[in-house]
Amino acid sequence: VTTDTWYHIAGVRHGNTLTIYVDGVAKGTKDVTGVSIVDTGNVLRIGGQVANSQYFNGWIDDIRITKSARYTDDFNFPTKALPDSRFAVDREPTILDPYWDDVVALLHFNNASGSTVIDDVIGGFSWSAVSSAQQSDVKVEYGAGSLILDGVADHITAGTAADWKFLTDGSVDYTLEVSVYIDAAGQHTVFDNGGGTSSQVGIFFRIETDGSVNFSITRGVGATWAIAGFVSAAGVIRATTWHKLSVVVDVSVGAKIYVDEVEVAAGVNGSSRSTSNPHSPLWVGAWTSNSTTDFDGYMDELRITKAARYFADFNPPTEAFPDFEYDPNENTNRTQPLDPHFNDIVMLLYGNGRVGTTTFDDAANPGRFTFGAVADAQIGSKSGAFDSTAIVMDGTGDYITVDADPLLDFFDGVFTFEARLNMVLKNNRIYCSGGTTQGWGAGVNDIHFLITAASSGTISAQFSTSTASAVTVTTSASSWSGGEWIHLAVVVDSDELCTIYINGENAASGSISTRSIVAGAVLNTRLGHMPAEGAGSYLFSGAMEQIRITPVVRYRSDFEPPIAPFPVAVGNSVFTFDKYLVAADRHNINTVSLLNFSDGYNKLPVDPKGQEWVATNDAYLDWFSEAVFDGSGDYLQQTEDADFTDEFDGTNSSNWTIELRYRVGSITAEQILLDWRPDNAAKGLVISQPSANKTNLQVDMGDSTASFEATALSIAEVAVGDEVDVAVTRDGDDYLLHVNGVYQAKGTTAVTLDLGTGGVRLGSDRNATPGSSLLGEIIRVRFTKQVSRYAEDENYILDRDEYLTVEADSNFPSVQLLLSGGEVDGSTTFVDAMGNAPSNIVGDPAYSNVLSRFVDTSIRMEADRIDYDSFTLGSVFTIETFFNLDATVGDQYLFSNTAATDQEFVVYNAAAGPELIFWTDGASRITVTPPAAVTWHHVALTYDGTDFKFWLNGVSLGTYNDPGLSFTDTEFAIGGYTGGSLTMTGYLEDFRVTSGVVRYTADFTPPGRLPKSQYMREIPYPYTASLLHFEGADDDQFTLDEVGEVTWDIVGTADISTAEFKWGGSSYLVADGTNYLRTYDVPAFGTEDFTIECWFKSVSNASTGVLFDIRPDSDNNSAVAFVIYFSAAQNYLRFNTGGVDQIVTSTNTRDTNWHHIALTRHQESTRLFIDGAQEGSTYNPDTASYIVGSNGLIWGNDSSNLAAASIEGHLDDCRITVGQARYVTNFAIPTEAYPDNETVYDFKAKNHL
Repeated sequence: VTTDTWYHIAGVRHGNTLTIYVDGVAKGTKDVTGVSIVDTGNVLRIGGQVANSQYFNGWIDDIRITKSARYTDDFNFPTKALPDSRFAVDREPTILDPYWDDVVALLHFNNASGSTVIDDVIGGFSWSAVSSAQQSDVKVEYGAGSLILDGVADHITAGTAADWKFLTDGSVDYTLEVSVYIDAAGQHTVFDNGGGTSSQVGIFFRIETDGSVNFSITRGVGATWAIAGFVSAAGVIRATTWHKLSVVVDVSVGAKIYVDEVEVAAGVNGSSRSTSNPHSPLWVGAWTSNSTTDFDGYMDELRITKAARYFADFNPPTEAFPDFEYDPNENTNRTQPLDPHFNDIVMLLYGNGRVGTTTFDDAANPGRFTFGAVADAQIGSKSGAFDSTAIVMDGTGDYITVDADPLLDFFDGVFTFEARLNMVLKNNRIYCSGGTTQGWGAGVNDIHFLITAASSGTISAQFSTSTASAVTVTTSASSWSGGEWIHLAVVVDSDELCTIYINGENAASGSISTRSIVAGAVLNTRLGHMPAEGAGSYLFSGAMEQIRITPVVRYRSDFEPPIAPFPVAVGNSVFTFDKYLVAADRHNINTVSLLNFSDGYNKLPVDPKGQEWVATNDAYLDWFSEAVFDGSGDYLQQTEDADFTDEFDGTNSSNWTIELRYRVGSITAEQILLDWRPDNAAKGLVISQPSANKTNLQVDMGDSTASFEATALSIAEVAVGDEVDVAVTRDGDDYLLHVNGVYQAKGTTAVTLDLGTGGVRLGSDRNATPGSSLLGEIIRVRFTKQVSRYAEDENYILDRDEYLTVEADSNFPSVQLLLSGGEVDGSTTFVDAMGNAPSNIVGDPAYSNVLSRFVDTSIRMEADRIDYDSFTLGSVFTIETFFNLDATVGDQYLFSNTAATDQEFVVYNAAAGPELIFWTDGASRITVTPPAAVTWHHVALTYDGTDFKFWLNGVSLGTYNDPGLSFTDTEFAIGGYTGGSLTMTGYLEDFRVTSGVVRYTADFTPPGRLPKSQYMREIPYPYTASLLHFEGADDDQFTLDEVGEVTWDIVGTADISTAEFKWGGSSYLVADGTNYLRTYDVPAFGTEDFTIECWFKSVSNASTGVLFDIRPDSDNNSAVAFVIYFSAAQNYLRFNTGGVDQIVTSTNTRDTNWHHIALTRHQESTRLFIDGAQEGSTYNPDTASYIVGSNGLIWGNDSSNLAAASIEGHLDDCRITVGQARYVTNFAIPTEAYPDNETVYDFKAKNHL
């Protein structure tokens, strides 16, 4: 090694060899056979040997100590910081088996029937099949096979006695697991290696004749026991039934036996364990002492783990044991930032599109830049391009111009320019900024920045200086080849070091400290050319794509070049948006501050809610999305905002929520997470790891009495390195504390908080000179006013994503009127999404399914009109709708506003002309040729306080100047003009009025269906309250609801059946008697719309059969409950509420065929559908506020008489939807199982997302 140079050093012990590596290359080895390192109590020292006064002089970074040999050969040493966690940030896979490293044997028995080859997934043992033990496909719990044993000497075994010593010597905890199926009652030995006889060393586990289970560990000394044989109650094991057996041994406590995940017996430690080897290797299925109790039946899924997996009842498995700790093929890129610098991008030009086009657009700033294609520059086909097309230029005059824009003056600071290039081996101008001549310099007419590839295979980056020359960084010759794709990156850092990377490798680096660029210059840009150079030999010849310019340092060392197109984020988000994993924040409108710290390294955090935050000392934003505090006075300070403070001190509301996630850096000193006190007084609001309880979280609150009135201390403890979510919720006088989604405690006080005038501080106390500071990282923070997000004694599911800022319609709070399509055909109810009802209806407008733009129905107008009196548009607004006219003859009035003359306007299609007209102030102001009839069009009218603008299909039709208007208390009409009997004939859909917002200022693409919410809503029915697929093994008596909050009890002998199913491989069978499925977890329907649906196949029609019931047991005629049932020996379903059959169907649904059944309520109309067709009458008005009765919600039986009316048939895909009628007219029945990705009912608030 030499001075002033960084080295990566690794010292490795592998077996009996010590090796030292320098920069990944072995530089020395030592044989240490026979040498052991003894713990003599010495401390580990880094940077010094105290005894010899030898100390390190230099810098050390990224120290890692690992209890394994990471390197056994030369390796590529790390080129960036060592990771702080096992998995990349936000890429944690789903851990399938947290004890995977401790598994010593895992047998699935999935080989061909008759095979005696026993495969062990772990591979540590070679298993032998003894006697006639073999694999079989006759009885299988999971997979393709099981192990069959005949009860006469059949067993399997592996290893030596010494290999299984851990079972008896007390050195480790362990768990033995296996699924068993016995053919008949009797004694059946499951595991043994000598423990069946007290004079030997071993374990012994056996099923007894009475159906009990028996386990022991023997010492072999004087007939004493390490754990004396302990036996469960009789009857826990039944013949001809699969059972899962688990024996868990905790060396400090004793042992427990579980049957089907329920504890059935426990034994405590007796005498000390034997240190001798056990009597024999482990036998599975036979007793080593004699064959009188050998196992007769089937075994499946055998697993042995050197860990105590269970010491309480646990959830049953629903599939075979996993073959790995986590699925290596799982897509974990759920919320990983595709590009953490996306919001900083200056230009992102893909270079893809239709071959031959000369239109280019920037994906990061759509519509901002004006590109010009010169000569034959265009999109062309190019092999090897990511999208098979790229920008192509032939070197004979082709190039692209970009009009001057301040965004493109990036080259005076830090930046990364990158592109994929495929060039002819010649002189090629790649990118040039500035210059009306070829001269260099700092003037506005000079060239400022230029990237050139030369015929010698070099690439240069050049910057202007004050001396009319360029400072240049150039790669060596032959650093690129003609006709090959390369990734080029030019990076300039804060030290004014320019580095050129080719295919991710550093090809050249040099100082550009002499660059001199005119400040504030707005310069033209060219791709493939330098101004005033003419058609010279330097014109670009080849193809370019993936041009990305970012004013940040993306690369600081060699990297893997991109192998796919650069990511483009949705909206303003830098994250992928998976509509099934990310739920919109319905309280976003109340969120007043939100920090995700994803704004770029060392930058101030940007709060999308507009609050200002200032970083003090050296608190900074890390490479990852977090703010870093070093414990020495760092903090983030919110600039004091009185309105902000009033939302949390109790002035405006007694409900709010403050949340943050942080990474713990210390538990040895007080840690202040949030301090909102007046000058550090003992009042206000503080969230901390307090000095008295440094491993806990605490919230303190108080007023101006100079002391805290209340405190809440967490039960949960934290440790260094933990990522912890903390939420403090105010609910009236209660202050609730949640840690990692789990309710902890509350403090109660009725005082108004004294938060002072200095603003809230993150990461330090409020002393002028910070004392108690945070050591660690804050990852995200959110302040929500007027809403208690979380409740007392209720937990919530943590969201690992950033706090959501993307909205479906950010202007939705300003929407005054939104009348959408999609209501039932023939409906004449026009209550819009905002709850507005018309003041007057002229004629008979109605929803119609004859024509529609987006959904099933639109509003049909035939000389009809919908009026709204006392309507207020204000001084700024946008009116828009989709329309479809029957014809352009006759006057057709789309909408109007009537009041004083200067507040009157009309949009209509005039018969004379014909013309589409915007009329106001007594005259036609904008007139155009009418759009085609029997065609859908989008029309919009905007007013910004000065000008009216009129738009058709996103194209401006003109502007009319009429400043200073304000429209209040007017008469507004849809489909007509209130100043006379003027209407329209045609269709309207999605009519929207937005006040205070001009939605369109330049030509635009007409929107899709207008959103009925402020929030991202891609899921069609986000109200699923229960979804049962009934997937499982035959005779299983449990089932999982895809809505995780719902648990079902299976009562009686009802169970999973593989004999019949509509989807998947099984269904739910309700036989005769007292069998049914019940839950108390689905909320009452109240007065909301709902859908109850399932697939049903009958096996008998002998008696009354109840399909679905919510009635209380004390009142089967309740008017606030209902039942869906068959009457005795009848084949037709009925809907009954209040003791009266309100709907009776006419299709035989007890004919032993599968039928889809659905009951819906939509706007007080309840309908029953059989196989997609409505049957019986519509029950209207159904205004009942339905409850769930005292016996819960039941599938398959009568809740008022649970012994009498089971449905006697198979059920599959039972789904309950609260808040939405999925079907209001006849529909096509599902052709596949219901999807799981709609199950997002919010049980925390008993409300809908």
